[in-house]
Amino acid sequence: NIDGAKVKYRVVRTARFPYWNYWWRGGYPSSPSMEIINGTTLTNEKGELEIKFNATPDKNIPRKFLPVFNYSVSVDVTDINGETRSSQKTISAGYTALYLNVQMPEKIQKIEKNSFNIITVNHNGEKEPAKGTITIYKLKQPEKTFRQRLWTIPDKYVLSRDEFYKLFPLDLYDDEDNKYKWEKEEQLLTIDFDTQKDSILDATVFKNWNDGQYLLEIKAKDAFGETVENKHYFCLYSPKSKTIPEQTVNWFTILNNKGEPGEKASFII
Repeated sequence: NIDGAKVKYRVVRTARFPYWNYWWRGGYPSSPSMEIINGTTLTNEKGELEIKFNATPDKNIPRKFLPVFNYSVSVDVTDINGETRSSQKTISAGYTALYLNVQMPEKIQKIEKNSFNIITVNHNGEKEPAKGTITIYKLKQPEKTFRQRLWTIPDKYVLSRDEFYKLFPLDLYDDEDNKYKWEKEEQLLTIDFDTQKDSILDATVFKNWNDGQYLLEIKAKDAFGETVENKHYFCLYSPKSKTIPEQTVNWFTILNNKGEPGEKASFII
């Protein structure tokens, strides 16, 4: 433990956002990195140091975008011999004190038994028990497939949707292939959870559902009574099915990409 060592420190703020919020709202606001504080101090007799700073948010970002601000604390410590060591730690804070998620892939095979972990932690990854609900909806897909967009979405439309489809039957008129904007067709499941008692989502019921695109919404309240939510979009499929589960030109998923020498990898296309 080195006491009396000179310490230079710096705190820089950046922001991150939920991925589903980006697609739903059509983009994130800009939040450039910003230095919150810098200065110098000395280590105490235990070789420790204390840095205090206000976790100031970016007031230009509305709360509706659910920003989480990362405060990167960098330190350079120089001892009496002039030797310098550096270290860095990131501390996260948001308008809510809870992060929710269900740990599941984007493509899920229908099998006899399926289960996924329910994650409830604070913004620094520490466990935070929570009670809430999980709801799953089947999404309404487009009635046909589209080829990849050849130009950007226009800001003004000269043709109606029907007129456009008559002239360009293979092309996107607006944002039809964006699953984050598809309508909810049917609510299939609603359950309560309490991660203090159990943090597993039993998804055995998936085996009885039709192939297709689904939306899982998880909601709870943090320790301060603020409502927190997250969304997860996933595709349900069966290797035995004769049709693909999505309205897309090409569909691909890996069934097995690991094995010992002589074993086979397998995939569906």
